[in-house]
Amino acid sequence: MANKRSSNSDLAKTKPANVKMGSPKHNRARWFAMWFIAVLIPVVMLGLLEIGLRLAGFGKAMPLFIENPAHSDYLLPRPDILQRYFNPQQLPPLRMEANFFLKQKPADGFRVVVQGGSTAAGFPYGLGASIAGMLDQRLRQTLPNRTVEVVNTSMSAINSYMLLDMADDIIAQQPDAIVIYAGHNEYLGLFGVGSSFSVGGRFITKAYFALYRLALVDALSQLLMPSKPAAEFSSRTFMSQVAGDKQIRLNSSRYEQGIKQFRDNMLALLDKYQRANIPVFISTVASNIADQKPFASTSSLNLETLTEQFGGSQRQSWDKQTLAKLKNTITESDDASAHFWLAQQYQNVGEFKQAKQLFIQAKELDVLRFRAPEAINKTIRQLANSMDNVKLVDSYAAMSKRSRGGIIGSNLMLEHLHPNVTGYFLIADAFYRTLMASPLVQDEQTASHSGNPNVRMNSIEDAWKHRPIIASEEYFGYAQIQTLLADYPFSATPQKVALTSPQDPIQKLGYRYFRSEIDWVTMMRQARDIYLSQNYAAMILKTTQLLADALPHDGLVNMQCAELLTAQKRHAEARYYQQRAKRAGAAF
Repeated sequence: MANKRSSNSDLAKTKPANVKMGSPKHNRARWFAMWFIAVLIPVVMLGLLEIGLRLAGFGKAMPLFIENPAHSDYLLPRPDILQRYFNPQQLPPLRMEANFFLKQKPADGFRVVVQGGSTAAGFPYGLGASIAGMLDQRLRQTLPNRTVEVVNTSMSAINSYMLLDMADDIIAQQPDAIVIYAGHNEYLGLFGVGSSFSVGGRFITKAYFALYRLALVDALSQLLMPSKPAAEFSSRTFMSQVAGDKQIRLNSSRYEQGIKQFRDNMLALLDKYQRANIPVFISTVASNIADQKPFASTSSLNLETLTEQFGGSQRQSWDKQTLAKLKNTITESDDASAHFWLAQQYQNVGEFKQAKQLFIQAKELDVLRFRAPEAINKTIRQLANSMDNVKLVDSYAAMSKRSRGGIIGSNLMLEHLHPNVTGYFLIADAFYRTLMASPLVQDEQTASHSGNPNVRMNSIEDAWKHRPIIASEEYFGYAQIQTLLADYPFSATPQKVALTSPQDPIQKLGYRYFRSEIDWVTMMRQARDIYLSQNYAAMILKTTQLLADALPHDGLVNMQCAELLTAQKRHAEARYYQQRAKRAGAAF
């Protein structure tokens, strides 16, 4: 025992005097080291897994803009941008339309980028009817001494999540202004609250957008997300596929979730642009309330029984007193169809104020939310009024002003929310007028008043005359809409599409384009040949200009466009196409 005590005593003497085994300081250091190792091991393992998956081809580092393979001086928005968000098994059948702009922004450049959904993209006609197409045509005539580029990044079904996600790519291109027309797709667009193309609730969706570029997230999404057969995409319209949740009641939690996601995402988007010192022009959105009955209701009044109580059938012409009694009963319900019917009766007797309120309420009560509720426009106005860099463009007011009783219907709309050519023109005109009144161009306007022709205000009559769309594209748009109307939600089951026969060779080209027998460039070239044979000078110029804008790398067609503009003494516009022709290697 003595020897043992002596041994222990000697051992104790060898320990450092300033460290006590089992002291709190020693325990904390050991605990921290163990904690650090415990955290580091899974991080290292995940890092190695991430590297391995990237080597295996996973990961979605896909920039919004890519180099034009036909000419490296130009960029274009990548048509397959949806591959950034969806795995191949779930990829929606949608593409962003190709349009080109210079990789290096010129010193005299005036670059505007358009964001939004299908309306911003010009559906069903294409780029010529879009905000970008019509605004580009007017701004070039207005600013003849600037290199104007209006870049479209809009496409069908995208909503505020994707607009926000694309912002950094857009900022990198040094735009002078951003134009936004969006709001209809918050519920049934891609990643919408009720969409079948969603990844979960708001928290999960935000997390996905924060992490989707990781190879691990990409691999898990391909493994866990169910695939959709290609045959399903080819046989049905996208509207019939996207409606996952068909019952979103007004003021329900899912309804409020859609409004909140729009408000939060748009606030973050506008804040990004404000920090980058880029002016934003954001528009209210419009839809067809007069001639598009609600798609679905949560309840249904028996209108026949109800109207019989007030002395007649639904077809009779109602007096105002009886309509007021009917209104008391109907407005107590949430029957969207009954509100729509009553609105029509008020419209028939010329009570447009009452009719408009009821048409709007019918849309609000429609539980199949393909049309933006009024809260979306309220949010847009609030955001525009609260941020210094944001200007409100009131397209809704502009279209209401051109509608009987201020009630937008089939006079400007093709179906539930896509405008006809006149409607698209009015939206583009609203943006144009707001741009012209903004500080962005006021300095140049001042210079023009002192004798420097930097700004030539483009009249609405001249803009309509030179609208960048031809009859073959209009027929193509008509055929697209007939296809849309032949399926859900306009029809419970898919119907055979019946088209009116083309009336002339130009419309026949639109029919062939719709049938995918020819592409857009071939359609436009053949249309130009027809106009050449007819010696139709205005349309020869228009088709040549449309081809030149679609093919900035084609030196010949840009040179031809310059020559036609010069012949009309439109010298400033001609110089623009001359420069492009030279860049493409054309010889003069």
